[in-house]
Amino acid sequence: MALALIAVLCCTAIATAQSADLAARSRAAGEAMQAGRFADAASIYQDLVQAVPNDPGLLMNLGMALAMGGREADAIVPLQKAIALNPKLIPAHMFLGSSYLARGDAASAIAPLERVVAARPSDVESRRMLAQAYSGHGRTADAVSQLRKITELEPAL
Repeated sequence: MALALIAVLCCTAIATAQSADLAARSRAAGEAMQAGRFADAASIYQDLVQAVPNDPGLLMNLGMALAMGGREADAIVPLQKAIALNPKLIPAHMFLGSSYLARGDAASAIAPLERVVAARPSDVESRRMLAQAYSGHGRTADAVSQLRKITELEPAL
């Protein structure tokens, strides 16, 4: 009985130490993102994702860091996994769509960007990317519709 209690206390202490370490590393990654050090942030997030592989927030953050660091092709898989785990992560949809666009894959960009525009109808940048995706996929009328909506939202543009 006493050995079992000691084992539980040891496991709890280890889990608490690991949790504190993960939180500190997560803060460091966030600080790297804020400072524009996207490669550093991506490296930290990759380590965090290895430690906690099915955390949609960490996967999204990894994808965002990769995309913002110019590694859009590498960003796609973690963003897809994040969305599969939590389809409500609208920023993951946005970065997935923008990563597809950066790779020249307008067709794949449409669905995630449509999701973003549906969730954030007044977001001009998401509409602009969606118009670009439509245009790149030959859906000119849909692109024009998005551009008209942008001019309604932001006439100065």
